Amino acid sequence: MKKNLVSKLIALVSCLLIVVAIVLNNKVGQYLALAGATALFVLTIIKWVVPEKKNMLFKILVTLGLYLFVLTWIIPSAAANGTTISQKEIYRMSLYSVLEYPWLTVQYFLQQLLFIAAVGGFYGILRETGKYRSLLETIAKSMKGKETVFLVAVSFVLAALSSVFGLNLYLFIFIPALAGIILLMGYDKITAFAVTFIAPLIGVIGATYNDVVVYYINQVLATEYTTEIVAKIGLFVLAFVVFMTFVLKHAKESKSKANELTEKVELFLGEKKASKKSAAAIIVLFSCIFVLLILGYTNWSRIFGVEVFNDFYKTITEWTVRESTIVAYILGELKAFGTWQYEQFTVLLLLASILLSVIYRLRLEDALKAFGRGIARLAKPLLVFVAAYTIVVIIAYHPIIVFLTDKLVKIAGTHTGILGDILFIVVSTLNTVFSTVFNIDILYMVQSTVPYLNAYYANSTDSLAVITQSVYGLTSMIAPTSILLVLGLEYLEIPYKDWLKSSWKMILSLLAIILVVICVVVFI
Repeated sequence: MKKNLVSKLIALVSCLLIVVAIVLNNKVGQYLALAGATALFVLTIIKWVVPEKKNMLFKILVTLGLYLFVLTWIIPSAAANGTTISQKEIYRMSLYSVLEYPWLTVQYFLQQLLFIAAVGGFYGILRETGKYRSLLETIAKSMKGKETVFLVAVSFVLAALSSVFGLNLYLFIFIPALAGIILLMGYDKITAFAVTFIAPLIGVIGATYNDVVVYYINQVLATEYTTEIVAKIGLFVLAFVVFMTFVLKHAKESKSKANELTEKVELFLGEKKASKKSAAAIIVLFSCIFVLLILGYTNWSRIFGVEVFNDFYKTITEWTVRESTIVAYILGELKAFGTWQYEQFTVLLLLASILLSVIYRLRLEDALKAFGRGIARLAKPLLVFVAAYTIVVIIAYHPIIVFLTDKLVKIAGTHTGILGDILFIVVSTLNTVFSTVFNIDILYMVQSTVPYLNAYYANSTDSLAVITQSVYGLTSMIAPTSILLVLGLEYLEIPYKDWLKSSWKMILSLLAIILVVICVVVFI
């Protein structure tokens, strides 16, 4: 009863602060309203979200959206031109926008949504072949006694692919199969989630030639892929060691019981089906997709200066027979290796699904139903995906983050020497954390506040690059807007609260490692 009374008093005071702020209509009012709105946000999380595990991520995202709705009525939109902030009029989010922005999110990020749906459909066909589950069981049995080696190897490969190539979400093509093998080995869902969905984020922390994270940071800061490369490699190695220490300890402590394993296998791999066909076609198909993923996505020209794929593509598409570019007609809109994006890989997955259906002689009706069931299996993850990216859309249309960053920088003030360096680290780290939460897509995150910080701390550009990528990667491991995080938790049906409980020590350890490396970069 007392707790409810306290909650009601906090809510009442918060509402009064917002009302007073509207009456005052000045800077003091802005701070009062911000305090009141934040108190209401925290109270809602505590009273509505935390008590229940079910749909926790979705509830957090809805609450965060409502919180931003209120902030757009309080905080003016702002843009940075160097170190100068040009304040605009308050651009309020309307009630119509509450319905419009999710629809705009679907439009803006349709390719990612279709890609994820295609992965779901592909695995629906795999389950229907009757050989997918037996193949994973064979692999799991072959790892008997070598389970630790498998966990370390898979984690390292996914982290390295993310660090060097920046595949991240594209790795979802293989993650369900890898997670299935880990579950068949007898490990719990947290272990499967960490190895498959979180390991790529280790690659973000220690990103080297990552053509997403490092590329966009380079664009804004005018840095290079080789900027602080030693520090980035050091971050990767240290973060991976800390991560694997956590994973192996958790895996050992939470080895699944047989009855729990059966339930999980049925849920994620489907029922066993008899089939006389060989699993060789599935192995070959996965191998081909992997090779095409590396060749197709990696921008060989921009990152490594390799022009062979562009030159080859130009040669074959310009080849003529009686003045007709036959190959160009055949390839159509298919681009050269190094320029493939979600669209190309979605088509590749659809083609792979068709090939599987033909090879394993699935009836058209059965294949379509299996493909649909696979997509339906990802319906909830896709919904949460839209909710997470809706936050990005809100911030894009109502750029209030720059205003908040400016206030953070002004509070820290201008100092030189060691104190100035310390404040630079603190301000840049805190700014990256909340910018990541609101702008989880790296493109929007670096374009929102990083240019302002770069202008303000003009002599620390290289250090800012390391801080941005490492703190962005770490924040993505716990932020409720993180795409890999929400996709993995919803796919494996792991409550967000359970992940936070099991990973907080790892997160703090990684933060300590990151801060140590950042200090070395800044002070040495």
